[in-house]
Amino acid sequence: MKFYENRTTKILSISAFVFIALFVLTSSSKRLEDVNEKINSSFTKEALIEEIKCHGFKYPDLILAQAELETGHFKSLIFKTNNNLFGFKEPKKRLTLAKGSNLYHAVYSNWKESVEDRMIYEKLYLEGLSRVKYKQYLDRVYAKGKNYSITLEKIIKINLKHR
Repeated sequence: MKFYENRTTKILSISAFVFIALFVLTSSSKRLEDVNEKINSSFTKEALIEEIKCHGFKYPDLILAQAELETGHFKSLIFKTNNNLFGFKEPKKRLTLAKGSNLYHAVYSNWKESVEDRMIYEKLYLEGLSRVKYKQYLDRVYAKGKNYSITLEKIIKINLKHR
């Protein structure tokens, strides 16, 4: 009889543990979804500017201009569905925070992860470059066009006028 009591107690304990674990995971997942929804709904240009400042980008004005250009001033489908501020494709060979791909572009859980991923990109490929070299890299590799950095500078000038 004692064998069955111990076995029953163990089964009940394991069952209770599994139930609690599932409850915690489910509620944690729901809470994480709620947090991400709040982060996404809290997007504003001002919030983006603060996030860029927090990460210490070398040329924050270029980063903001990039986000504006790549998202069509935060209206693009890629931004709205993928939380992708920088037009990133899903990287295959570098560290990334992307969760996958949709519409041929990287998907992020929230827009802040997109900013963090842009910082990873900067640390890997743009660290220590002068502003001129930084823009040349963007023209040559990031967007493959000489007009990309010129367009970014135009957006920066517009942003300065509206301060």
